[in-house]
Amino acid sequence: MNKLIRAAAVLAAGAALPLLHSPSAHAESVAVADPADAAASDADIRKVRVNHAARTVYTRIEVEDLDIASSQAGVTIWFDADGSRPGPEYQIGVPLFEGADWAVTRSSRWQSVGEPRSCRSDLTFLPGQDAVRVEVGRGCLGTPNNLRVSVRMTEQVSPSNVVRDWVPSRRHFLPWVVRD
Repeated sequence: MNKLIRAAAVLAAGAALPLLHSPSAHAESVAVADPADAAASDADIRKVRVNHAARTVYTRIEVEDLDIASSQAGVTIWFDADGSRPGPEYQIGVPLFEGADWAVTRSSRWQSVGEPRSCRSDLTFLPGQDAVRVEVGRGCLGTPNNLRVSVRMTEQVSPSNVVRDWVPSRRHFLPWVVRD
């Protein structure tokens, strides 16, 4: 009987072994909380949620206190659609205040390159929720099946003090998100 139980345990362990070495799980959306680590700015990022829908990639960014009338902060979202190449392929810079433009561009070495892409994007301020929702058409990002993002808030709070807040951390990405 002991040999039978031992054999079953070995088979079960062998069957589970591939799961231990498989890549990290993918999801249709991911949400990550961020600690109060840029307290000098009211635009300190508190949470980022990414939803990779059939036609649109939605990124919702919650900040400490969204004041679209007087803020000078902006957010850059980098999109990595090809994990075999280092760094992001696309980015969008969005204001956290009214009256400014935004654009999706190609990205190389974490810098915007080339002319703005002519594609669908939208920005919605949600001041009652201290959040902004950024929508980018999947076609604007090369229609990827998987993607991941990195987010950085930047605000010059005084002439000699620029505050930056990266999510998840400087030049790192959130987990992969698959198209739903």
